[in-house]
Amino acid sequence: MTNFSRKILLLITPFFIFTTLLSAKPVLTQPFAEYPIYETKLKNGLRVVIYVDSSTPTVSTQIWYNVGSVYDPPGRSGLSHLLEHMDGTKHYKPREISALVDAYGGEDNAFTSNLYVCYWVDLAKDYYELALKLGAERMTNLLIPEEKFQSERLVVMEERRLGENEPDDVLWEQFNLLVYKLHPYRHPIIGWMSEIKNITLKDLIDHYQQYWTPANAVCVIAGAVKPDDALNKVIKYFGKIKSKPVSHPIFIEPEQQGEQQMTIYKKVSYPSIVIGYRTIDQLNADYYPLEVLEALLAQGKDSRLYKKLILEKQFALRISAWNDIERDYGTFNFYAVPITTEFVDSVKQIIDEELVKLKSQDKDSITDEEMQRVKNQVIANEIYAQDRSRGVGFRIGRTLITTGDLKDMIEYPKRIQAVTKDDVRAVIEKYFLPKNRTIAKLLPEGTKQ
Repeated sequence: MTNFSRKILLLITPFFIFTTLLSAKPVLTQPFAEYPIYETKLKNGLRVVIYVDSSTPTVSTQIWYNVGSVYDPPGRSGLSHLLEHMDGTKHYKPREISALVDAYGGEDNAFTSNLYVCYWVDLAKDYYELALKLGAERMTNLLIPEEKFQSERLVVMEERRLGENEPDDVLWEQFNLLVYKLHPYRHPIIGWMSEIKNITLKDLIDHYQQYWTPANAVCVIAGAVKPDDALNKVIKYFGKIKSKPVSHPIFIEPEQQGEQQMTIYKKVSYPSIVIGYRTIDQLNADYYPLEVLEALLAQGKDSRLYKKLILEKQFALRISAWNDIERDYGTFNFYAVPITTEFVDSVKQIIDEELVKLKSQDKDSITDEEMQRVKNQVIANEIYAQDRSRGVGFRIGRTLITTGDLKDMIEYPKRIQAVTKDDVRAVIEKYFLPKNRTIAKLLPEGTKQ
């Protein structure tokens, strides 16, 4: 080789290395050897997760966007939800996407939460590529004619109107307004009527252009697929989509300084009461003892509050509790429907008494048998929720949006099994304090307090 040839080779080698790196196909990894989950990230930032389930003839394809009602601009609550309703694109008229999926024997839908918007399509395994094509079309070519915007806004306003006529919906909305002073969790996902009316077509377009981008999305494919083949299909439709930088604001909620109470009067046959305690975010280790506590108190007919309030005392028609935590802050809530208004305070008192019993150091306050039964129940419920490929996909998408790490999903059963009685007692001692409590009552009109 001549000196001239060597110089040319030295000059062009970095170029070839650079272009090879740019064109290199993303590599799938299997982060958990015992689970058929594969993941990677495209150059444009799209996160791709593939769950292989050969036991089903279908594939659930889901596109998750890291945007929900908490990112609705001030004065425009309900914007993310309204945008989710828009289904016309450059190549498909409104309703045509769903009609096409239906023609292939599939099913599709979408939903909006506080933190995400998800579009999902279930199709036979031979046709799931269609779902990827449609997902990419929505990401890049959404069209919102003025007529469609106006009609869908009226649809959402009617949904809102129906909700305003549901006393329990009003109860929960007012409860959230009381719990959260600054955090946008205080706003309903569907939005406030006065603000829905003020949303403009430009608001929708700006929101779409800001958040509907690969770097702000997760593509989940769950079902009877071959990982490399599925990735090739994702690259085919999403690989060339250019991404835009997306920033997410950080929301701060001041510490609650004391118990808060409110009473609402409506035309109802039975009263209702919501009792909530401010807690933590899902990344906190206390999340798992709170999950176990939820089951101890109100999951199933063997739970403490069900037996006490419904079977023994017959004070209530319904009792439930749940650990309402995703990202940022959360609450642990109780909801009860007492038989009469005279039992509203009695229900609260019994809930308080059961919390006191559970945090007692008495060796019999929580038996080993009860503790193990409840932990098994929590894990079984988690497994049951993932019984279908779509359910696994939903769990993957929610986990990646809320915590960012699939390890939180995979290790959930192990972390539940590791919860001890002392862990349960500790979270009761830490969070279930009067200063963290918010109480909202819904009473029949004319009730005397």
